[in-house]
Amino acid sequence: MTAQSQSPLKRRVTVSQIPQLGEQPNQMIPPLKVLSKEDEATIEFVVEIGLSKGQLRGDEQVPIHPGSGRKLFVLGQPLMWPELLQMLPTRMRELHEWYIKSSSVGNIMFVARIQDKHFHQGMDDVWIEFTSLWFLYHQDALDKSLVSAFSM
Repeated sequence: MTAQSQSPLKRRVTVSQIPQLGEQPNQMIPPLKVLSKEDEATIEFVVEIGLSKGQLRGDEQVPIHPGSGRKLFVLGQPLMWPELLQMLPTRMRELHEWYIKSSSVGNIMFVARIQDKHFHQGMDDVWIEFTSLWFLYHQDALDKSLVSAFSM
């Protein structure tokens, strides 16, 4: 049997072909970095918001988002900045959609029916202006009628 007819699996390797200890070139491996859960969460947050190292250190100015201020109330316009509407809880988002539809036809307030079991003073209606919804969405001073309606 010749050397050419042998399969690669049956080929013998001599000891002189394998580099021995001390003959191998020195290799550097990066140091192992072990992060705490808090550090991992911080890194994920930094990556998510997209700040540079200079902005994190305070060397560079962080740009101020135009939606960081309050959105003024204009009847028929969204109560919040559009990019924040997706972050609202389901019921607040549904209320906002209803407000947009209702205000587009010219309504400026809505009525909430109070039953006797709520305040024990008989059935009554409470009129709530759409400006009160703006205060609700901006977590600002709320009208008594709005707080009463949402507490029922």
